[in-house]
Amino acid sequence: MADRVSPSALRASLSTLRGYLDDLARSSFEEQATKLRLFVNYFQKDSTVRYLADRLHVRLRDVQKQVLSSKLELPEDPIDEVAFVYEVLFLLKQGQRLDLREFLSRAFTGATIEARWDDFRARWLRSLVEGLQEIIDRIEGLLRDEPVDPEEIFALVLLAGFAEAGEDGAAAGDDDDADAASESAPRAPEASSDGASLRAAIARLPEPRRGDLETDLEILALERRKKRPSPERLLEIVSSFEAVSGELGALARAQAGLPLRESAKARSKNPKARKPAARKPSAARAKKLPSGKTAGKKRKR
Repeated sequence: MADRVSPSALRASLSTLRGYLDDLARSSFEEQATKLRLFVNYFQKDSTVRYLADRLHVRLRDVQKQVLSSKLELPEDPIDEVAFVYEVLFLLKQGQRLDLREFLSRAFTGATIEARWDDFRARWLRSLVEGLQEIIDRIEGLLRDEPVDPEEIFALVLLAGFAEAGEDGAAAGDDDDADAASESAPRAPEASSDGASLRAAIARLPEPRRGDLETDLEILALERRKKRPSPERLLEIVSSFEAVSGELGALARAQAGLPLRESAKARSKNPKARKPAARKPSAARAKKLPSGKTAGKKRKR
């Protein structure tokens, strides 16, 4: 865990990082070496944002191998794209494993090396600028007045991703079973905005059982802050708490705004929920049959 920092200090570090990246994205080919070194060095060595750099650095594997391949494409996932471009900049800054001129000549278009650098800036660096700003905006949504652990904040944002619930028609086609359950099952009481009860219940658990529940709670809060939270995603997060105990599961459902699970006792009072009684054998079938005979169809002679 990293040392906690004030929200203002975290904002200042992110603003400085964004400034160095903007300078690199606007730089000419002659200026790029200095701007690249400043951006990568600050990202790696600043006491706050280096935790974000570390997570991006290990997010993807074999980036160098992919960069040297004949077909070079950026990842489809927005955060993977940020991690990929940052790792390329890291390799370019080192210089030994990836040569800038060879890389630009092979992967980008232009009559001169300067034109190819401009193509790289327009396509890849612009993408990195937009992705980093998206990360900063989502971090801002998590900040309050109290100090925060930057490593935890970065982990939550990268785990949650950029996709909003409801994209590609997912929200329009919510699961029918989830809708039916929402209508028929008892609703959980409104939870406090900060999930105090659930957080306290987690804190009472022994360390081995606590696991990643505190992180799951923050991810749950992130999902709930979306304009259209995904019922499927909420159920997936809540299942982590239900796997530990029924109490945690009920508190997590309350925090998520999901219907409570119907208890076995409640189902026993509901006639429709009862299983049909087993049929008793008839008196004729209950009578003991003579040896060698069956109660089935008559045998053909």
